[in-house]
Amino acid sequence: MKKLIVLLMLVFAGLHSVYACKCAELAPFSRVALSKYDVIFVGKVVAVSGDDIEAKASFRVDELYKGNCYQQITVQYDAETDCAMNFVPGDTWVIYGKWVAYGVPRVDMCSYSRLKMKDGQPDYYTDANRANYETEVKWLKDSLGIQTYIDPSQHKDLGHKNEIPGASQAIAYLIAGFGGLAVIFYFVRRMFKRDGK
Repeated sequence: MKKLIVLLMLVFAGLHSVYACKCAELAPFSRVALSKYDVIFVGKVVAVSGDDIEAKASFRVDELYKGNCYQQITVQYDAETDCAMNFVPGDTWVIYGKWVAYGVPRVDMCSYSRLKMKDGQPDYYTDANRANYETEVKWLKDSLGIQTYIDPSQHKDLGHKNEIPGASQAIAYLIAGFGGLAVIFYFVRRMFKRDGK
């Protein structure tokens, strides 16, 4: 019986290692390597929402290095597979994201995104042949510079709108539509009369 339990434990451990998150090795940290990301920032997690399939984390951006975004931004991430990420309100992250929707980037475990470790915690990211957090942030500031956020009061037209026209607008659209149809009908009828002669 003990042999069977040991055998089952070995099989389970082997299956877990087969399905564990495997990321391709990241290219050395450089401007070229970061060119595939649309938005790069340092920010603090303020809220986490959604379910395992549609997980979202809201950030307050402290410093923006690449891309255009508001100071408050929501990112999508994987919270279901072996490559799931874990965002906790209050944690500070360097985020490297790619746009998946208007103003919504997606981040994944296999990107350069990294958590700022608390004092005394081992820095897994530094162990993975990367610079420490402070050195990486300094490199981002020096190489990419700090960008300004989008000011919501100056860019009200950036949001998608689905507005129903008012009564006068609706009547104007109907008149313009019927007028356009009348013009098309007139020219088509004239063409057929000419061809009929």
